[in-house]
Amino acid sequence: MSTRSANKSLLAIVLVSLVGMGLASYLTTTHFEVQKAEHAADTSFALEDLKAKSACDVGGNTSCVEVSRSKWATIDLGEESHALPLSALVLGFFLTTGLLGFLALRGDGERRKQSVDLVAALAAIGILDGLFLVYIQAIEIKQWCLFCLGIDACNIILLVAAARASEEGLLSAIKSALPPKMPVAL
Repeated sequence: MSTRSANKSLLAIVLVSLVGMGLASYLTTTHFEVQKAEHAADTSFALEDLKAKSACDVGGNTSCVEVSRSKWATIDLGEESHALPLSALVLGFFLTTGLLGFLALRGDGERRKQSVDLVAALAAIGILDGLFLVYIQAIEIKQWCLFCLGIDACNIILLVAAARASEEGLLSAIKSALPPKMPVAL
């Protein structure tokens, strides 16, 4: 692959990561708005008002608010702590892939290869996690979050861009990003 084509793929990694950060930021904000609505004097009115204002709640079984209310939307940090919205971790995920894409654009040789390899491995993990969460939305919650699906699309695009930027192919890139002693059948 030419350097120009690889650079386009690396730029795509940075741009898609920015989009992913935007989606995750929206979902994190929604999570905290849902918490506020659940503690309002008239919870049902507050939640309906939030759904009416939500960019994701377009009717039918599409509701970021309902998905955000589920137990699957948070990570419990223990009795003394508040639950951490999963979307906050996703924000960190996309910040990481964006920085790795930037490092790859600015780097050469080994730094570029390592950055692309890490993006490929992270995107693969993100896709696996996304598949699990699609299952949860379809089977457990029975509501769809369009912004979550947008995040899944970002992960797929990241994987494709990393594969295009990789000099050795996708599976080799992912395997290179793993710890040396980790048994993996790729």
